[in-house]
Amino acid sequence: MKIRHNFTFILKFSVLNRDKRSYEINGDEAWTWVAGEDVAWKSASVTFTCNGCDESTQGHFFTLGVSISSEITLAPTCEASGTKVYTASVEFEGKTYTNTKEETLPAIGHKTLEGWSYDQNSHWHGCEHEMCQSKLDEASHTLKTNWSSDDSKHWHECEVCDYKADLSDHV
Repeated sequence: MKIRHNFTFILKFSVLNRDKRSYEINGDEAWTWVAGEDVAWKSASVTFTCNGCDESTQGHFFTLGVSISSEITLAPTCEASGTKVYTASVEFEGKTYTNTKEETLPAIGHKTLEGWSYDQNSHWHGCEHEMCQSKLDEASHTLKTNWSSDDSKHWHECEVCDYKADLSDHV
């Protein structure tokens, strides 16, 4: 499963906390995402760093847990992959900060219906998925050389499906 990262927040936020220290989120490295076994991303956190400290004092910082939501923005089809977007958000001092990651959802593949569909030119199997209009195993009719008939009509029948060609009334 391929996962593409897409960070959609402004790279540097400054906020003022209760101690009157200015804290900021410094780009991508401020966000930490943890992958899950049954979901692409199970948790995330964000670290706010004090602007007034230098590296020699190791700085003041704190990490907040965030809430994660997800939304399928492009549903996968039988033949094409889709996209699920995970959004981490946290509120600090009245502002909401967000970060997103995208997961590529694999194509779901065809599920062939039993029985044949047909028109005057060919026959095929349909796909069980409603959104799919693919004609699977499509082939031209192969007509039997012997005539089939009932009480009023005769025809050539396809060897594969129930299509009746050259349908005519008895004379």
